[in-house]
Amino acid sequence: MKQKRLYVKHENRNWTWMVLAVLLCGLLLAGCSAEPNQSQSADNAEKQMPKQTMEKNSAVDDAVIGHMKALQLAYAEVDADENKVEDFSVELEQDDGQVYYEVDFEWDGSAYEYELDGVNGVVLAQKKEPLYRSNIEQQAKLSHSEAAELALQQAKISKEQAELRETHLHEEDGAPVYDIVFAVDDQEYFYRIHAIDGSVVLQRQQQQKPITGSKAQDESGITVSMEQAKEIALQDAGIKETDTQELEIKRERDHGMVVYEIDFEVERVEYGYLIDAATGDILEKQKD
Repeated sequence: MKQKRLYVKHENRNWTWMVLAVLLCGLLLAGCSAEPNQSQSADNAEKQMPKQTMEKNSAVDDAVIGHMKALQLAYAEVDADENKVEDFSVELEQDDGQVYYEVDFEWDGSAYEYELDGVNGVVLAQKKEPLYRSNIEQQAKLSHSEAAELALQQAKISKEQAELRETHLHEEDGAPVYDIVFAVDDQEYFYRIHAIDGSVVLQRQQQQKPITGSKAQDESGITVSMEQAKEIALQDAGIKETDTQELEIKRERDHGMVVYEIDFEVERVEYGYLIDAATGDILEKQKD
């Protein structure tokens, strides 16, 4: 009887181990089949996210006029020859839901700053001041275009592929250098080129920051252009534009009314005007 009991206990123990082994195999198989599914789901999610982001950014890109168009519109304001304008920059900015371009350039002895509506290209603000030459330009051995070509060569990008956004000569540690900025697709490149020997002082590449939305400024009720408003102010002051040391014009909305804010300086005397964009009436003026 004792041998029989021992035999039965031994038989049950074997059966228990068999059941545990089967369950363990089942769990392992289930885990293996789950991992590919989870990995596949993650891959699908990763593939879908960039697509959604690209579609969103593409819609915004379609809504703005583009960097090159903004440059051309700013140049046209002063009849500047884009082939002869060298020191310039253009950037896309966003403020309180409005997208606009900041354009700076030098032309015909003056430095210009413009803000243009990113959707319709309307000039929102402009500034003009005399261009003061420095010894840096005399020290520079390379021209703006030569520095830009060197930067493109370093990036191994052709001139046709790139959208040139800035060429700016300035001083760094007593030496003349060029800041060159250009873009290809969604990548923006920055190069600092030594203006004497052509060496690369600094380089950087980054993905362009996305603009999340855009809206054009309301044009309703505006019958007076920025140029006309400027002439009204200058004529009232009895001053020629060529006599101004600094001239700045901004278009703003004041208590629901679109106005031009015009400031200029002549022989250390500052003038300020506020002109109705609908009628051309002088709302305010001051002289300090």
